[in-house]
Amino acid sequence: MKILFVDDMLWGHHIPYLKALADSHFYESVVLIPEKVPGLAAEQIVCEKLSFDTKKISDYMECINFIENQAQKKKADIIHFLNGDKIMRYFGLGMGRLSRNWSVVITFHHFFSGFLRKISYQMMSVHRMVVVHTDCFYIKMKHYHIGGVSQIEYPGFLQKKKPNMKHSEIPMIGMYGATRYEKGVDILLEALKKVKAPFRLRIAGMEGDFLQPEIEKMCASYKDKVFLDMRFLTEEELEDYWNHTDLVVLPYRINFDGASGQLTEGVSRGLPIIGPSHGSLGDMIQRNHLGRVFQTENVDDLAKVIEEVLKSGFSYDDVAKEYQKRIGPERFCEKYYDLYRKVNVGNTKLT
Repeated sequence: MKILFVDDMLWGHHIPYLKALADSHFYESVVLIPEKVPGLAAEQIVCEKLSFDTKKISDYMECINFIENQAQKKKADIIHFLNGDKIMRYFGLGMGRLSRNWSVVITFHHFFSGFLRKISYQMMSVHRMVVVHTDCFYIKMKHYHIGGVSQIEYPGFLQKKKPNMKHSEIPMIGMYGATRYEKGVDILLEALKKVKAPFRLRIAGMEGDFLQPEIEKMCASYKDKVFLDMRFLTEEELEDYWNHTDLVVLPYRINFDGASGQLTEGVSRGLPIIGPSHGSLGDMIQRNHLGRVFQTENVDDLAKVIEEVLKSGFSYDDVAKEYQKRIGPERFCEKYYDLYRKVNVGNTKLT
């Protein structure tokens, strides 16, 4: 069985996600990406023009045609689009042609509401298998009468090493990855102005919607507690930061509904998670006893919850520990392998 993986986004958790699947020993892999990924064992086809950001139908169809050509050339059995979120605006255009000759799998990472989005989900799932990462997302897709949907937990990809040095008595709050608006770094920085309990904060990752000067200005009143490292981090650097983190705060805005790499990395280390009460994240935290939730986008409520966790602490119970087991990268790869075998049986078309 040979799988052609397609992804035009190579930042954040997209690279470890791609590596985990493409380097699996369960099957043969070919990767179609816009630039070469160092350390990837699978065969790489680099196409600089591979991008689904364009709104031109002609550009999009050029990408679909190229994917079809490479799937034929490499004799692939399955085509797996690793980021279906990027191609929703095209409502599955061209997918029917691919589905006639290959089994097609599409992974969606975030849920987007609205009538047009619903139609797009439905059209993109015809004769194709859809993968989502959260229970909430899975239920919503079922409500859309999408039959070919599978839920696979988003894993923690980084190694969980014990730190060489003991943590400080003052807890370190970690917030990692690009500073996108939806992640709410400004909400966290505003809330921490109201927190009296001792804390330290590390923000590390590429600048996004919020640049370093803006961040420095927002936390000027407690700047001595804040450590900034605003650049692309290697996996080793990110692992080290994670292994010296004590508390994860996820101040995502209401428009975000999906899985979070920060949550899974924190959970894999047994760290308490503070997150918004809405959507998939709120459901995951409460259902699996992973920490505390606050009223989404409410600065005062977030400050109150952070204060309480810093003062009283938080320990994982048996429910949380069971969830830890479910998000291991080994289980993640095994579940995808089971899915690939299912869709590849006689190249069975999904309904």
